[in-house]
Amino acid sequence: MPRKPTGQIRELTLRNGVVSYSVRFRGRGYPPQRIPLGRSDEGMNRARAEHEARLIASQILAGTWSPPLKADYVESEIPTIAQLADEHYQRKVRKGLRPNSLADMKRKLEIHLLPHFGHITVSELTSRDVAAYLDRKLAENRRIEAALAIGEPLVDGRGRAMQPLRPQTINSHLHLLSEVLARAVREGLLARNPAEGEDLRLEVRREKKYGLELDEAMSLVDAAGKLDQRPAPSDELRRRIVSMRATGKAWKTLAAELDIAESTAIYHANRSTVRPMPRYRPVVATLTLAGLRVSELCALNCEHVDLARRELRVLDAKTPAGVRRVDIHDDLQEELAAYKAARGAAWEPGEPAFVNARCKRWTRNAIAQHVIPPALEEANRQRAEAGLPAIREEVTPHTLRYTCIASLFAAGADQEYVADQVGHEDVTTTNRIYRYVLQRRRRGEIGRRRQLAMRESSAEVGRRERLPKRARES
Repeated sequence: MPRKPTGQIRELTLRNGVVSYSVRFRGRGYPPQRIPLGRSDEGMNRARAEHEARLIASQILAGTWSPPLKADYVESEIPTIAQLADEHYQRKVRKGLRPNSLADMKRKLEIHLLPHFGHITVSELTSRDVAAYLDRKLAENRRIEAALAIGEPLVDGRGRAMQPLRPQTINSHLHLLSEVLARAVREGLLARNPAEGEDLRLEVRREKKYGLELDEAMSLVDAAGKLDQRPAPSDELRRRIVSMRATGKAWKTLAAELDIAESTAIYHANRSTVRPMPRYRPVVATLTLAGLRVSELCALNCEHVDLARRELRVLDAKTPAGVRRVDIHDDLQEELAAYKAARGAAWEPGEPAFVNARCKRWTRNAIAQHVIPPALEEANRQRAEAGLPAIREEVTPHTLRYTCIASLFAAGADQEYVADQVGHEDVTTTNRIYRYVLQRRRRGEIGRRRQLAMRESSAEVGRRERLPKRARES
């Protein structure tokens, strides 16, 4: 364990009389850079600075301290974009933003935004600088695409092939920059936010997707169940071992023919033939019927799945609104009850609710890469055999979340209930899917009414044709 660090408080008086406080720790294993603590115009003083330094020291010893952004700047009366970004990041840390969100923000700042904007003082930043950033990123994209076209991809610092940034990704960079500059506008350092404006955003054209059709969703759930029934590769090995052993072969001879260890052959011959615990269907069914984010599903423990009260307790969510209780309806109740029974004694508090083949907690990437794609492939195979069209949607875990929202609206749920169930802090997405479902419902009603009107019109024309000529003219 490293020794207790000695923190040196540094005071820097700016030209406007504001004092900026920072601390630097001495000792092996501690960050060498100065750590900003605050400014006197924000209420910071020497006593508070020393108290804050002691808190940071305790966090360093506990291993919970998060370092500031890697931004080289000199503190001055007018802050640079790097300083503002650092303060913005630290505010998010204090607010308790999720680690994944913090890591994403830090990556955008350190890799993309600060190399371009970090040295610029706030008062000098203009919309031309933002436009220059767009031009730079588009030029980088063209260079990466040209390298891919000739089969000589550019590589990053870790030796991985670089891919061009999508327009929505570049727009997310500018959205973050706009958030950083918003404080400068509030404090009067900027008259307007130079990162705002639709003319400083790239055009994003993509098809609006609202999830799968309900029959497609159930095909996907059934296909996931089919995957759970597939024999494992070790099952075929066990069958061969048992059949060879039945012919009277010795363990050593048998193991040599199969090119495995003798102990391995004995293990597979004696192990249970009970079908393995389902792991695909419970995940797909819960994502589809409960509308959880994939990260929320991965974080669930057994005690968070309350079948008696028919609710899922989501405690680790993306937003404060995401901390919620999700109703378990009849269709999902049956799925989870069967899954809990299959888990048996392994279903106990503190254990992950959904586990992979190694009985470890699923990760969001594993579900996206190893659960959804094979389930989609199996679903399309089954639908082809049944003469049904394939699921052409690019299915992700979030697609299933949208499917749940659409299914709740189709079942007659109101917007407030749906937003509460799926944990939407901003109901824009909820309303958009509601309008889509309502449009489909009206489409069916209008189609039926139009068909009836056309039949009535045809019948009216037929009646007029059967009337005598004089009656028709009158």
